[in-house]
Amino acid sequence: MKTMPVSPNNSDPDSKGDSDGDRVSLFSPKRLIPLSPIARRTRDLKETRIGWKMAALGWEFSSQVVAGVALGWGVDYLYPNLGHWGIIGGASAGVLVAVSAFIRNALKLNNELEGTDKKHQNGAKNG
Repeated sequence: MKTMPVSPNNSDPDSKGDSDGDRVSLFSPKRLIPLSPIARRTRDLKETRIGWKMAALGWEFSSQVVAGVALGWGVDYLYPNLGHWGIIGGASAGVLVAVSAFIRNALKLNNELEGTDKKHQNGAKNG
């Protein structure tokens, strides 16, 4: 089990002096330190911003599929001899465009989320 050194804020007054007494499990409730209102607000704003970006990815995906179907329907309307191949082709093109855009934007969002963590980790390593 991974352990971390005990900070003065989460020391255990009931420790029995065992050899691992100065370490606390990563998942121990002793490590839970209440956030200040400013830190909590900052965290909540960041989580809200991330949530809206994820919702935008979903809306973009669905709108691109609907746009492909609408274009296919327009082709079927203009060229009735094609059967329903216009809708099939439009829906297929819409799904392909939507999936490629979704993957591209999801990777960009993931890099943005991990980018802040990597900066802190590299700064801690070098500093």
